Amino acid sequence: MNNNPVNLDDLLDAPIGSGDTPAEFILPPEGTYHGTITGFRRGATPPKPDKPEGTPYVEFTAIPTAPGPDIDPNTLEGVDLSKFQLKTKFFTTAKAIYRLDAFLKSLGFDMSGTTRNEALPQTVGAAVILKGVHVLSATKTDAKGNPKTFFGLADNDGMRGA
Repeated sequence: MNNNPVNLDDLLDAPIGSGDTPAEFILPPEGTYHGTITGFRRGATPPKPDKPEGTPYVEFTAIPTAPGPDIDPNTLEGVDLSKFQLKTKFFTTAKAIYRLDAFLKSLGFDMSGTTRNEALPQTVGAAVILKGVHVLSATKTDAKGNPKTFFGLADNDGMRGA
């Protein structure tokens, strides 16, 4: 443990970004990544008064495997992409199922004569394009009470077939 006092003026007079960042805080830069779907699961949102059973969904998990054309590979130094599991949900209601269908089609599935249940297991291992963004948590904080920042998917078109 370092018992030497820190001089606040020295810290503030130093260039931005000149300090060491603990490994657990190093996030990949925002942008496009190549990735692979590692799994899927079915679930439902928590119950609400108007919908006691929740809203059903299918959630896909993917890991980034390589930077896309808008990411400088040098900015990934010290970042283990395999540690970042990115998830996206598709609600499986009559009004929203078209989004799941579009996602499955983007993966190259011929939807004619194939059910969604038949297609879902085939998504594991599929190549995807991921649009990663930094997301400030609304619920998780660090030891000092500051909101944590996570690496997540962009809301629209965050995961699609490659």
